[in-house]
Amino acid sequence: MEAYIIAMESISPQKTFDVDVLLPNIRTFEESYFVADTPDFKLYLDAKNLRRMSKIVRMGAATAKKCLNTAAIEHPAAIVVATGLGCIEDTLKFLNQIIENKEQLLNPTAFIQSTHNTVSGAIALMLGCRNYNFTFTQQSVSFETSLLDALMLINEDYALNVLLGGIDEITNESYNLLKLGGCTGKAIDNGYAAGEGATFFVLSKVKSNDYIARIADMELNVSSIETEYLREFLGRNSLDLFQVDAVMFGLTGDINHDAYFDVLKTSFKSSIHLQYKTLSGIYDSDTSFATWLAAKIIKTQIIPGEARINDHKRDQCEVILICNYATYYGYSFILVTK
Repeated sequence: MEAYIIAMESISPQKTFDVDVLLPNIRTFEESYFVADTPDFKLYLDAKNLRRMSKIVRMGAATAKKCLNTAAIEHPAAIVVATGLGCIEDTLKFLNQIIENKEQLLNPTAFIQSTHNTVSGAIALMLGCRNYNFTFTQQSVSFETSLLDALMLINEDYALNVLLGGIDEITNESYNLLKLGGCTGKAIDNGYAAGEGATFFVLSKVKSNDYIARIADMELNVSSIETEYLREFLGRNSLDLFQVDAVMFGLTGDINHDAYFDVLKTSFKSSIHLQYKTLSGIYDSDTSFATWLAAKIIKTQIIPGEARINDHKRDQCEVILICNYATYYGYSFILVTK
C-alpha cells in the first residue's frame, strides 16, 4: 500500500508551522513538559469561531486548513484523525464542573466537546464536508492505525485523497496524572519529556509534480524483528537493509523501553540513526510528527543535528524507516521514500 504526501503541516513544540526552513531554531524547555509553539490562529481561522474552540481544536483546524489550502482541495474525500487522549482540556472542565456544582446544573458544552472525535467533527463543520470521517484512538499506535485506514481507503479506490492527522494536547492536570502513573518519560534535562502537537497530511493516490514524499508501506503489531522479517518487509518494496538511508527510532529515554530498539540498530548498522521525541515530546500520536520530519528530511535533504544519534553519512537520504515500539502492541514501521 502506498500514497503520496502532497501537503503537510505541523504544530509542535518546535517552530514547524507554516515555515519553509526545517527547524530554523531548536527550542529548549525548562518546564516539566513540551508545550506546542502555536501560531496566531486569527490568521488561519474565522475569528468568530475561535472563541468556541479549545486549544486542541484550534491546532487541528489550523493545520488541516493550511494543508488543504496548499493542496488546493476544498473537500477531502475522507478525514481520518488519530488521538490518544482526545480533548483533555474540555474533559477536565466538565469533570471539575461536576465537582464544583455537586453534579447539578451542568453545562453540557464541555462534555460535548470532550469526545475524541471533536477535532475531526470540527474540521468537517468548518469545511462543510460530509464525506467519510473517522477518529482512531489506540493509545500510542493511534496514528499508525489511522494511517493504515487512510492507505486502505486510497488503495481500495474508496477515496482519491485523504486528510490525515495526529493530534494530542497536554495540560498541567494531565501532566500531573501522567507523572503519578509513571508515564512521563525521563526528566527534561535528559532530552525527553511529555509533549503535544498537531500534524496533518493530505495523502493522494495520484503523484503530483510537486509531491513531498511517498509513504511506501507500513506494518503494525509486529512481534518479531529478526533480520528475515526485515528483509521480507523491505523486499516488498524492492529494498534491502543497506538501502535504508536512515532509521528513525521512537526512543523515550526509558532504558527498559529503548532496549527494544537494540536489535534494529544492529540490523541497520550502516544507516543514519535518528530520533524525534526529543523534538516533539512524547505523546500518543507523536509518530505523525516523525512522519512529517522524515518527509521534510527527504524533501530538503537536511538532517537536524538534534535528531541524530550516530554520525553516519549518506550521499542522499531518500529512504527513511520510522520504527516505534508500544507496550501491548509491539513494533510499528512506516516506510517513507522519495
